[in-house]
Amino acid sequence: MNQEYHKIYIPLTDAYDLGGPDVFTNFERTDDEKAEGEKNLIVFPWSFIDSLDKLKETSPGAEKTLEKICEVSKGKKICESADGFDFYKCLEGLDIAIVGEGNDSSDKFIASLYEQIEAQFTKAPVLITSQPRPAIYFARRGMNVEEPEFLKVGEDILNEGILAGNDELISELFGNSGVLPLETAAKLLGREEKELYHNQFIRFVWGQSPARYARVAGKLRWNKEHTEMIGVEDRVVRMLAEQEYGKKIRIGQQVVDNVLGISPKDMEQYIAMQYGLFNPEVSLFFICGSQGSGKTLLSYVAAVDMVLVYEEEMRRARGLDGDKKEGFFRQIILIKPNNILGGKSREVGYLPGDLYAKIKPHLGPFIDAHKESVLGQSFPFEEMFKHPRFVNDFGMPRTKEMNGMKINGARLTGHCEMIELTYSGFMRGRSLKDTLLMIDEGQNLTPFEMKTLLSRLGMGCKCVVMGDPKQIDNPACRADFNGLTHAVNHYLRDPFSMVVKLPKNYRDQISKRSDDWHAY
Repeated sequence: MNQEYHKIYIPLTDAYDLGGPDVFTNFERTDDEKAEGEKNLIVFPWSFIDSLDKLKETSPGAEKTLEKICEVSKGKKICESADGFDFYKCLEGLDIAIVGEGNDSSDKFIASLYEQIEAQFTKAPVLITSQPRPAIYFARRGMNVEEPEFLKVGEDILNEGILAGNDELISELFGNSGVLPLETAAKLLGREEKELYHNQFIRFVWGQSPARYARVAGKLRWNKEHTEMIGVEDRVVRMLAEQEYGKKIRIGQQVVDNVLGISPKDMEQYIAMQYGLFNPEVSLFFICGSQGSGKTLLSYVAAVDMVLVYEEEMRRARGLDGDKKEGFFRQIILIKPNNILGGKSREVGYLPGDLYAKIKPHLGPFIDAHKESVLGQSFPFEEMFKHPRFVNDFGMPRTKEMNGMKINGARLTGHCEMIELTYSGFMRGRSLKDTLLMIDEGQNLTPFEMKTLLSRLGMGCKCVVMGDPKQIDNPACRADFNGLTHAVNHYLRDPFSMVVKLPKNYRDQISKRSDDWHAY
């Protein structure tokens, strides 16, 4: 074997499980300044095929990896060695060596393979794993072990929604009537122009003065059918108007102090409601924050308000077709990933009562939001899940009294449940239309599960994703590997998306002090 390799990697099966064939593209060598033909190499033990084959029913990453290995192995073999290494070209800057026979993938086998590679190529390979146990095992033996960094998206990505400004930028803004070209603003922030996105905000804090805010915005470009945003022109950074600090919400031409009795407590909550939840140009909104920050409360009342059917005059004021008796959306679909809403290990049948009684303990934040709003004064939370005419899993249809009840001068939708509650596993194959999809605890979905949900959205839909990467309950997720941060990272640059991290905990000081309590 005469081929020299720049770096040699042995990704363990967990890397393929989480990253699929992206493992290959991320370890390809693309540095043009190095010697021509000096590629990277991935060593793939034959036993990994059996391991990934067992995972493929539940792991799209394992399935796609096997497909890629099958494709590569059908190509012309570059060469083979006396030690049983079969070399194939995978990418321009990457070869794959399939080695060994049988199904041994034990730690001892990997350690032996590591030593074999080190002797054959006179350089040590790098083991890639995100699992602590093998990482500790191999590191103790002096082997090179790294995590698959390309899979990580930390919670800092949530701070990209509202950036920290500086004195230089706000001075220039005040000196230019509150508006600056994006290029100028980026330089003053110490960022590249491409690092500022439509719907980002900038917070300015100095001394004891109240914070001031600016927004990155421009003219949206649409396709001919006006169904897709294809870009943003003439982007600028613009200070918010002084009247916005009164925190009143504009819905079309309607201006309100509160939404179903709930008013924003601070400017971040105002920005979330005005520019995220009630902005028709933002079809994907991530609202994040710790416990007590208001993400569930604001999202819930805004969602219900946008599904309620107001009187004709109010519909027109809100920017709707007054002749159509409908709200902004036909229905709310609520996804809440937890151990009660589906899957073999998540059965609810053994719990007493009807379906609502079984899931009620897991809807506490939404029940609290319902009670805190004007909805809770006369309309029971469970009625939100009942059909206006037919029996469903939540019981008998809503009564005539409930169907005729007015809430804030509006009626409940008369053609379906206000809220459909479902498990994320049941969304595959569905195509939603005119729906407001609410995904709670997005950090407890895997990136693949989040992708599956977001791919269900059709015309006239909006998705609100709530979450906090500090509260991970799904063992398949971590603070730097979860559906929330990965989705924000993927969509941040798109003009139809927006992220806001709410900074304040409005619960009692006992709750606030618990944030830095390291209890596991």
